[in-house]
Amino acid sequence: MADSVTQTSEFEIKSLVILSPKDNVEIDIRAIFQELNIYDSILLNTVSGDIIIVDSLGVLRGFEFDGTQYLYIELSKNKDLFVYKNAFHIYKQSLKDVVKPGAISYKLNFISDEFTVSEQTKVAQHYELPYSEIAKRILNSYLKIDKVPVKFGKFSNSQGIRSVIIPTMTPLDAITWCSKRALDTNGKPTFLFFENSDGFNFISMNDLFNQTPLFNINMSPKNITNNINIEFLGVRGYEVIDQYDFIQNVTSGVFAKTGRFYDILNRTYTEIKSNFFQDQLGLKSLNSNKNFPPAKNNRLNLSPEKSFESKIESYYYNSIAKGNEESPDKWLLQREAIFQNLFAKRIRIEMAGAFKYTSGKLLNVFVPKFSVDSKNDDGLNKYMSGNYLITSTHHKMRAEAREHTTTMDLVTDSTMSLK
Repeated sequence: MADSVTQTSEFEIKSLVILSPKDNVEIDIRAIFQELNIYDSILLNTVSGDIIIVDSLGVLRGFEFDGTQYLYIELSKNKDLFVYKNAFHIYKQSLKDVVKPGAISYKLNFISDEFTVSEQTKVAQHYELPYSEIAKRILNSYLKIDKVPVKFGKFSNSQGIRSVIIPTMTPLDAITWCSKRALDTNGKPTFLFFENSDGFNFISMNDLFNQTPLFNINMSPKNITNNINIEFLGVRGYEVIDQYDFIQNVTSGVFAKTGRFYDILNRTYTEIKSNFFQDQLGLKSLNSNKNFPPAKNNRLNLSPEKSFESKIESYYYNSIAKGNEESPDKWLLQREAIFQNLFAKRIRIEMAGAFKYTSGKLLNVFVPKFSVDSKNDDGLNKYMSGNYLITSTHHKMRAEAREHTTTMDLVTDSTMSLK
């Protein structure tokens, strides 16, 4: 691999090593790797990936992958710009083929070591703390994240002390369980737990939306200018995945829903009705105009936000008469509706690769119109343009083409304009 990066899609491998602590062996595979893929998502609690190796030099001759090996990666763009480094557990060899005489192809799947450690232990413990503090306790006590400070990402404070028993779950599943029940400072169930390039994050939607966008992304034609910003921040591929699904919004309770809560211990029953406007109260939006329910009524003359039988959710629980009990009425109804609304508009873009692109960050995307209405029209599609949240990234690095691309799924809960 050359030492300098001259194109926006190029990358430099500083280190690509297979470590076998059991055998006390380190194998440099920079000369034999073919393709490297790294994935992260706000819907997954760890980073994962795979690497394809074609060994015609006998570098891995006699070497057997048995789940005790690690992959150390250190990559950069333009020397020390956009550096990425991490160590992963190689958990599976999913492909081993003879591609030609003397050349063997391997596909190795890897994942953050915290995942494999998490799968080998369980949390069955009572806590009486805010959920955000419970998440930190579990990360430190069971996964020893405090020993690797770089693994701590962004943590938001959750509201209220909760008296809960974690019901025999893996540490990562237990924290995900907490994130679904945690309320932010405005009393909204908007927490997410995920790993990105910053580390492990336990963060509310409002804090995600408060970030400054990483870059302004444009869709200008490529390879016609020497301007590095246009080339580097220009979209190579663009796809609209979801734009609006009325039926999905109805069935998931975005517009209106009813919750039936049965407290078995106290033998009480409560019915709560909620709608879009109650859910969104106190929530920030990525752009100036939120995705409001359509104004048209149905055949029964009910508007979407008054059709409370669109979704009916029942929940049985035992409360503890201490004031710190679980509050399913606060999170069960609202959470699915809030996130369905966030994912209502979803696009996928492919960019020249950059390691700063990672799930949980914001981008400001400028989408052009297919036609211009008037001389004063700026040519910008204000319905599709605006701030987006990165929900997942796929970094692909190919050795032969020396090319690094990043494919991202982006979502937004709002638009720049109602037009």
